[in-house]
Amino acid sequence: MANTNTHTFKIVLLGDAGVGKTVWLNRARTGEYQNNYRPTLGVEVCPIRFRVRSLYTGEVKTVYMNIWDMAGQEQYRGMGDGYYHQADAAIVFARLNTPSRARFDSIQDWVRDFRRIAIPGVACVALTRRRMSETGSELSARELGHLDVSGSCIVSPHTNENLFEPLIALARVLLSDVTLEHIESEPVAPPQVVISASDAARYARILRDEGNDILP
Repeated sequence: MANTNTHTFKIVLLGDAGVGKTVWLNRARTGEYQNNYRPTLGVEVCPIRFRVRSLYTGEVKTVYMNIWDMAGQEQYRGMGDGYYHQADAAIVFARLNTPSRARFDSIQDWVRDFRRIAIPGVACVALTRRRMSETGSELSARELGHLDVSGSCIVSPHTNENLFEPLIALARVLLSDVTLEHIESEPVAPPQVVISASDAARYARILRDEGNDILP
């Protein structure tokens, strides 16, 4: 039997109001999908537990991430300094279908704000979408380089698309093992919609084509 290690981290969720931070967190933590928008007031702290296995060593690790869900409204931005203290990493959320320039500026503002307090300020980006038909470009390699983040992915609490990928991406950085794979977590409810293989392929082609547009 593989050895099991336990690791605990503090993770903050950042992003403008209404980009889907709380909806994603509820889906990943409890399996519930929140249809109605309820803005976070201040901060809410929720734990998420999952297990990963190293493809390099075969070792199994249990990861506890204490997720600090930060309010995105402007009036709460000043409270962030206290919440960023001793944070191990951040997930910065933005809408996939937001125009590239505005989306990049928003992500950059949140990353800079976080890194004023958190050292070294590990961060990844989650681009949210409500429906598979919702399109937009992913972050280009140039944008990722400017932001100096560990990566980005598209997530959808509506369809369970890449639901745990932001957490696994951070675990790979924080545990210094790029081979970690997700093997177990709390049960997640079925997706709200079912996407056919042909539709999924078509949406992937659209995203790939739109992803060729990069910032000047």
